[in-house]
Amino acid sequence: MNLTAGQRLYAALKIDIAVAPLDRLDKYIAIEYFLTLEDDLPEDVENLKKVDRYLQTFRHLCEASELQRASQVLSFCPMSRELHEQLRIWGYYREQIELYQNLLGKVNPEQDLICLNGFGRAFYNLSDFDKSWDYHQHQLS
Repeated sequence: MNLTAGQRLYAALKIDIAVAPLDRLDKYIAIEYFLTLEDDLPEDVENLKKVDRYLQTFRHLCEASELQRASQVLSFCPMSRELHEQLRIWGYYREQIELYQNLLGKVNPEQDLICLNGFGRAFYNLSDFDKSWDYHQHQLS
């Protein structure tokens, strides 16, 4: 059976709605919808729309305090690159920064390095060279 990219991510997240806490159930149901039930989009849609289901999933996981799972979404490859890298390639630096802000200092040191590097590259691309330098220096330390 061929799974869609969303279905593969949903399986990797190992979300069991049957045992989800009631205060998070709406978030998990939304995630299930975005990753398993939502129809595939036509090829000619705007790039950001192509990955919107993954960005929505990321946000719902952060709202549910599931930051480890959210970091899985960040590194998921819905196309040929990890989600955060795909956003950089397309020039969606603000969206990229939002992802990193939700995870920096909250998951593990390896994730922090990814976030710091991503911040540095995003701010460089936004021509904020001082911020870029600061994030890269922080990454090195």
